[in-house]
Amino acid sequence: MRLLDVPLQIIEKYKHFRKGKRLLPVPSNQKCNEYLKEIAEVCGINKNITFHTARLCVTLHYLSEICRKACGIPVTYWIDRFTLHEIANLLCQKELPLSEIAAGMNFSSFSYFSRYVSRHFGISHTMSTGSH
Repeated sequence: MRLLDVPLQIIEKYKHFRKGKRLLPVPSNQKCNEYLKEIAEVCGINKNITFHTARLCVTLHYLSEICRKACGIPVTYWIDRFTLHEIANLLCQKELPLSEIAAGMNFSSFSYFSRYVSRHFGISHTMSTGSH
């Protein structure tokens, strides 16, 4: 059976981490908990990680299990994916000021929201702060 391109790219990305017969790494529950704590630090999230698990409608334990079973994809990927999808939808609503979107998405400040959008959407910092 031929695999699609995306699964092949994932397998290729993690080929150096293979242990035994597993194609992809499987982090321990402890490692997943470390990822969860790292999310707050790396992403500048001032909220408890349970805030984000609630937004995803999952428990912290379930999110840890999913991370463990997801072959090494960090939880930050899923949080960013959810957050960016929501931001993209809100940015399409031209009548919403950026400061209102930032507040509605529970960013600690407009400045942090602006940096987050710039980093993830590839928009220059000055462009993303233009109309708040």
